[in-house]
Amino acid sequence: MRPSDLAKVELRRAEGVLRQLAAQAAAAGEYADTTEVVQLAEKLGQMARNGEAGRTDSSKVQPAHARAPAGKSSASGSQHATRSNDKAKSKPTTSEYPKFAIRDNEIIRIGWSKTDKATYEHRATRKRVECVCDAILRLAKTSNLVSTDELLPVIDPLNGTEVPAYQVYVCLGWLKNKHAIKAVGRQGYDVVNDGQIVREALKHWDTK
Repeated sequence: MRPSDLAKVELRRAEGVLRQLAAQAAAAGEYADTTEVVQLAEKLGQMARNGEAGRTDSSKVQPAHARAPAGKSSASGSQHATRSNDKAKSKPTTSEYPKFAIRDNEIIRIGWSKTDKATYEHRATRKRVECVCDAILRLAKTSNLVSTDELLPVIDPLNGTEVPAYQVYVCLGWLKNKHAIKAVGRQGYDVVNDGQIVREALKHWDTK
């Protein structure tokens, strides 16, 4: 095997390890850590797919301060980060987050970064959420316990593209908030009532 092929194998292996760490962080409720690890895994996966074993294209890595401001959205769902400079506000407690909102046909998950001492936002369009819910319901036909290893990657059947992992976790967090799924330690997610609540959550999209 050529060195370049070996490098890509190692990248894939490292990507798998990071996905497992992301799943553990999500199960523990460490959503900021989950996002950071998922982003690293996605970069490794992209490097392997492009054959870029020894380098990264810095022009493709968008710094947090250059991301689109909250309130603007894209067709595929975008990731947003916001920073609060209001020192007069009381320090939020961990139990207050994550919060979820529906705006412009998107789910918005608002989290709190203990490192940055600020809120951040992740978004996923309804189309992407439907892809994730369909994948969960499909896996739930054989077992009520769905692991992230089984779930990821989620592929959009309409165009064959992969749903970004952070958007998958937006959907999982929203479904947990709706009591449609329950985290079972690090084993995965228990799909409640044979997936009926998942279907109801999609049906009543705008209902809080």
